Amino acid sequence: MLRRNWTFILVAACTLALGNRPASAQSPAGPDTIAHVHRVTDGNQLGLSITNYGFLGNDLVTRDPSMEYPLGSEMEHLIRAGPWIGAITVNGDTMLTHGAQDGYWRTGGRNVSEFTPRTRWIAETSSLISKNTYSQDAVSEQDFVSCFDDLTPKPSTVAGWEGHRPMGIQVTLRSYLWSAEFADDFVILSYDVKNVSGATLVNMYLGMYIQLVTGNKGAYERWPPSGWFYFNTIHYDEDIHMVLEHHANFGGGVVPYWSGVRYLGATPAPDTARVMFNVWNWTSGDNTMDEDREKYEIMGNGEVDNPYDIPVATRYSPILLLSVGPYSMLPPDSTIQMVWAFAGGTSHDHIRANSEWAQRAYDHDYILPTAPPSPRMIARPGKNKMDIWWDDSAESVVDPFDGREDFEGYRIYVTRKEGALAEEFTLVQELDRSDTPVGYNTGMNAVLAPEPLEAGGITYPYCWTLSNLKDGFKYWVSVTSFDQGSVAMPSLESGISQNKSMAIPGPRPGREKLNVTVFPNPYHGDAVWDGARERERVLWFANLPERATIRIFSLSGDLVDRIDFDGASYTGGNVMALQPGVGERQVLSGAMCAWDLISSSDQPVASGLYMFTVTDDATGENFVGKFMVIR
Repeated sequence: MLRRNWTFILVAACTLALGNRPASAQSPAGPDTIAHVHRVTDGNQLGLSITNYGFLGNDLVTRDPSMEYPLGSEMEHLIRAGPWIGAITVNGDTMLTHGAQDGYWRTGGRNVSEFTPRTRWIAETSSLISKNTYSQDAVSEQDFVSCFDDLTPKPSTVAGWEGHRPMGIQVTLRSYLWSAEFADDFVILSYDVKNVSGATLVNMYLGMYIQLVTGNKGAYERWPPSGWFYFNTIHYDEDIHMVLEHHANFGGGVVPYWSGVRYLGATPAPDTARVMFNVWNWTSGDNTMDEDREKYEIMGNGEVDNPYDIPVATRYSPILLLSVGPYSMLPPDSTIQMVWAFAGGTSHDHIRANSEWAQRAYDHDYILPTAPPSPRMIARPGKNKMDIWWDDSAESVVDPFDGREDFEGYRIYVTRKEGALAEEFTLVQELDRSDTPVGYNTGMNAVLAPEPLEAGGITYPYCWTLSNLKDGFKYWVSVTSFDQGSVAMPSLESGISQNKSMAIPGPRPGREKLNVTVFPNPYHGDAVWDGARERERVLWFANLPERATIRIFSLSGDLVDRIDFDGASYTGGNVMALQPGVGERQVLSGAMCAWDLISSSDQPVASGLYMFTVTDDATGENFVGKFMVIR
């Protein structure tokens, strides 16, 4: 029996769109008109790129997360991955459909996947009441659901290789994640593989093709990088059916994190419990797997390779394949579910422990111990400070385990480290109910604002001010909730990532006269908040009017750059160093604007004295100033 039928409406829509079609049939007319889309999981520490056409990762086409861990750190771990599904038809033809296969990086994605999208979107729901995607049918804090099939024949993207022949399968992919500290390092992928061919498929194997490689995107000035590969070490932990990769040292930077993929199970179970692991070294021009038959033979060879047995050549690029089977037959309209966990960790022991929680989630029907959700939160930066506002929505949430409203209190966290793990945040305040025997009984009066904040139709009664902050610096803040615990279960706390926001302190709007300042001035080659790359330099204009035009000139009067500033909407998007992470909320004070010392002709500016003017767009008032750049 399959597990719970979540996101019923979308799955039903997939089924209605397809019907039961024989393997020789085409997909519904115009498959190319269906958008190929991708989403990145951003509800915990693992940012995994998921598509509606079977491909996983982004092939390192951009700096966006492919499988970034920790999310926001620019530490990347995956080139590509995707399901492999092989079977033999009643006519004796050996078929295999793949979501990814060997090839040069940046040539994958929709080009190599043999699946075609059946939905124009990747649907998202959340079990968190504070999210606008909240649904009582959601399984986890962030559910993604998409549907694709293999009914469209495709030519091969590799010259001389066999093109795609439809087997007749439809796949519904669901991803789940949680942000609690014990579960914030993995994403679960559940695949429902349905036979829509109209005939029985026999000797079916299910697998996951994976190309893990670790690198620091932040170490490269320009993209794409070179020298990204050939420094990875592969492990296979057969006892838990998990492949692991770690340690890339290049460009003077070491990535200290591990990544891995674990097979969690299948429903119904295959005819044999054996999980196979194959590893090979990808090389250009290798045609040993250019046909379905050859790929299928590898999936079902019954082997568990030792990655250390592979001769390590000068250019070693390991490809990994986990597979299970065989299923003696899959009748028409029948479905098999296979489930995988993509995980990260700080060490071998840590990533194994993280994957154990993924296994527990799968084994217990995705019901995990839960704390009250983090409250809705707004960060309001000001000069050398930040006001943190939050609502009381967590206080009335019922614990699904015992049916009690067991909310106990709040914790406020802050860090200045980009891509920080939860344990790298600093606890700056803890408050709890005064009417329970749990905790310090501080009560909430210290954070109850004289006047609540009303924003977006939500009331925020609580406020805490972080003082002695440095203007122009990034701060990540979060307010979590924790419960009372019980005899059987210790107190649980919500995940920091549920409402984590990045804010930059600086002067707020409001002035008697136009008096713009620039800092640091002089700019000495780099400021302490700058990133590692040339285009991650930041110079700040402060005390700006609500809407203004900033013009920067050389001493000879040439216009170097122009910035149109609107404090109500400005979030630093004109500067690479301030680009928000995936799913990350970013807030500035409303009277401060960044410049990356790059001219309008896309060139870094030279050392020298520069003049600037600021025009108040509302009044026409002008301010003239100057600053020095010393490189």
